[in-house]
Amino acid sequence: MRFNLRSLLFANLRLLSFPQCVLLFLTAIGTFSCNLLDEDEMIPAYIRVDDVSLSTTYIVEGSNSQAINDCWLYIDDQLIGIFEPPFSVPVLYEGQSKLEIFPGIKKNGISNSRVRYPFYTSYLNDSNLILEAGEEHLVKPKFNYISGLEFAWKEDFEDLSLTMTNAPSFDADLILKRSSEAFEGNGFGLVELGPNAGAFKALNSDALDLPQLGAEIYIELDYKCDSEFEIGYRTNRLDGSVFEQSMIVVNPTTEWKKIYVELGEEISEETNVKDFEIFILAFIPEGVTNSKLYFDNIKLLYRK
Repeated sequence: MRFNLRSLLFANLRLLSFPQCVLLFLTAIGTFSCNLLDEDEMIPAYIRVDDVSLSTTYIVEGSNSQAINDCWLYIDDQLIGIFEPPFSVPVLYEGQSKLEIFPGIKKNGISNSRVRYPFYTSYLNDSNLILEAGEEHLVKPKFNYISGLEFAWKEDFEDLSLTMTNAPSFDADLILKRSSEAFEGNGFGLVELGPNAGAFKALNSDALDLPQLGAEIYIELDYKCDSEFEIGYRTNRLDGSVFEQSMIVVNPTTEWKKIYVELGEEISEETNVKDFEIFILAFIPEGVTNSKLYFDNIKLLYRK
């Protein structure tokens, strides 16, 4: 079966979201622009990705939990498009080809802030991929953390003690809980808000010496909650003063989700710094009697 320009653009639209369709259209227009006068029809190959995975060394890097929402697909170092798995997209390449996929995330949990995650490797297949016209090629991307990362803080809630401290002026506490409600493993952090415990705040126990000047720093967190919570940082200054800044508000969800919070931009211009702490803050919503917040797999990481 042969495909003209129209069939190339529309054959797989049922598999793609609207933003993906726009990207596919722009990609096809750019690819065909030099050849439309000479070739009326071309037969594409197809790249198919059903899902992606993350591999970690647990003792150093922690859980392999991930929320890779996008695949930035390159062939022979040319960007084909940004696609959300699962997908199957046509590409106008034949023969041995270099295929590379970079993992993409929603920075700060914002849908319109999709970026390549700088701390995951790309998936590279530069020798075994032979593209054939009309054929679909299944690719199974597996990513890793890049080398040279500093995991400055990890909390997986599997030990007997926590690396977080409850703020004394708040009446609800983060506790270590073990039950089938865990995201993975046996343990998770639980906060129960109620009539007599309507406010919660906890900070990492050991203050952090973090790079500034625009260094990329991310907080990763798995969570489930029926009320919103905030993530922020505290700057402990050399003169003894303290400054606190909330960075994002995380919305309720009935299912476990993962968020990547970019911290480096926030702290890059802080001055007179001794060290930093990270806090999680929540209040019971007005008109709500009880609320629960679940946390797991907290990581703070940056390049050494």
